[in-house]
Formats: sequence, C-alpha cells, structure tokens
Amino acid sequence: MNNLPDRRKLPDRSKKKGFMPLSGMLSTRMDRHSIGRQLEARQILEVAQRILVALWGEDRAGHCEMASFSEGILSIRILSAPALQTFKNDQMRYINAVNRELGERRILQIQFRKVGF
Repeated sequence: MNNLPDRRKLPDRSKKKGFMPLSGMLSTRMDRHSIGRQLEARQILEVAQRILVALWGEDRAGHCEMASFSEGILSIRILSAPALQTFKNDQMRYINAVNRELGERRILQIQFRKVGF
C-alpha cells in the first residue's frame, strides 16, 4: 500500500572511531581559521587601551592608538614625540600592568609606530 521506505533508526555514530561532536568541530575550525586568535588579539588590544587610560589619563592616552597584537608583540601608533619618549620610559611598567590584568604573560614586547611627526 505504502511506497515509502521503512523508517529505520539512524545508527549511533558517536561511538565510531573518528567521530567528533559539533561543538568540538566548531572550536577546532575556529582555531584553524584563526578566528579565535583574532578575537584574542582584539581583547588584548582593548585591555591594553584601558590600562593606558588608567595610567596616563584620557588626554595623554589620546596620543596613542593600539594598532595590532601578534605573537607577543603589541604595536602602538604614537601621534607625538613627547608621548613616544614617555612611553619608552614607562614601557616595562606598562607591559607588566597589561600582563597582570590579562592574568598571564602575553605581551612580550612593544613595537612603536611613529605617525605624523
């Protein structure tokens, strides 16, 4: 009477070798495609900016822009010569403050990019 195939229960593939749950695949793919690293870098840049404002104040921190973070190197655009000199003098204190806020030693070095002078 009915030309439809019999309903069968699908096999449980979770016990098969090489099976990975969807949640595992997503996190693996995110890491593989560097989305996770990009999000992490963005968070580090936000923390770095927040610490700079806390140490220098809003006005003085306005002379610096967080540019990028990759492999332990934080790149900062410096918009004035006095800000560059001050930052170079306080570099280790700043690195330590950011790493303390992050909870681990992520920033190893700062690369300064002079802009406009």
